[in-house]
Amino acid sequence: MSDNHVVEFDHFFLNYGERQILNDIHLRIPGGSCIGIIGPNGSGKTSLIRSIVGLNRPSRGTVRVFGEKPHRSWRRQHQIGYVPQLKSIDKEFPISVYEVVMLGRVGRLGVLHFPKKEDHRVVEESLKRVKMIEMADRPIGQLSGGQQQRVLSPGP
Repeated sequence: MSDNHVVEFDHFFLNYGERQILNDIHLRIPGGSCIGIIGPNGSGKTSLIRSIVGLNRPSRGTVRVFGEKPHRSWRRQHQIGYVPQLKSIDKEFPISVYEVVMLGRVGRLGVLHFPKKEDHRVVEESLKRVKMIEMADRPIGQLSGGQQQRVLSPGP
């Protein structure tokens, strides 16, 4: 595995019980790349991404991100974000767009700690990056599905 690739799959197999989901994946993604993963429903796209963030362990083979095998605690150390497929958001849940993004800072703040000036700056910068700063005070449930995904995504 080389240092110039951010993600590397080598002879990667993934099974859920007896069912084979991914079969002998070889993939190298260089740093600075922007890629898309396309395929029909049920073809393993989400399973592949979950493997990158350490939520799936291979049946055989390896996946490395930044040269390391991913696992749950590793994500925080490397500041890797993962936004799962959105099923639905309760339209009545009383949380603003700004507060949703601030929840992404909890790993840095720790439980029961209040956000600092830097945390507010990062949230505002993030909302600007995804062109949602004007919606910061709006309840998340009032946004369209696409707007919700922009708020929940790590951005460009």
